[in-house]
Amino acid sequence: MHASGTYDFPFGRGRKFLNQSKLANATVGGWTLGTIVTWESGEPHLLSGGTATWNGNGNSGIELIGITAKDLQRSIGRHNVPGKGYVQMLDPKYLQANGSANPAYITPEYTPGKIGQLVWLHSPTNFNTDLSLTKLVPVYTDRVNLKLQGVFLNAFNHVSWTGMNGSIQSTTFGTTSSVFGSGARQIEIRADLTF
Repeated sequence: MHASGTYDFPFGRGRKFLNQSKLANATVGGWTLGTIVTWESGEPHLLSGGTATWNGNGNSGIELIGITAKDLQRSIGRHNVPGKGYVQMLDPKYLQANGSANPAYITPEYTPGKIGQLVWLHSPTNFNTDLSLTKLVPVYTDRVNLKLQGVFLNAFNHVSWTGMNGSIQSTTFGTTSSVFGSGARQIEIRADLTF
């Protein structure tokens, strides 16, 4: 979902406040705030056991022991891993020391001819805000204007991790190093002369 909007600050010529002063108009007049807010539900990830128990299929599912798929989904979050360039999406109790799935809770399906559980987990939601601040400066009457603009992509520097390794036998199971969109905050400054 995207929501966008603009707000003209009520100061300066033609606005409600401070509209009689050239100094006020030059400093606080003509400013506009723009925003684009993006909310994205978490993307789905199928957990893979890495076995082929039926018809040579490469994903015969998994077995959950003493937990449900809802328990795993509730454990999804963003857990930082010190010294690593990725985040862990699952509660660490579901992992072994080597990073693969903890067999006390999650195992591949090994029984020939049997299809295990096909468990889909969703990443946490992504929320991003882009902002712009624009000032219109009249240069010559109303026909020639200088537009100064600062654009702040990911204005609040909220890193939204995306993707997740769903292979339960992998030593990076449940991790991701990918980010949604541009990643860290980016600031752009520009000037346009309109006539």
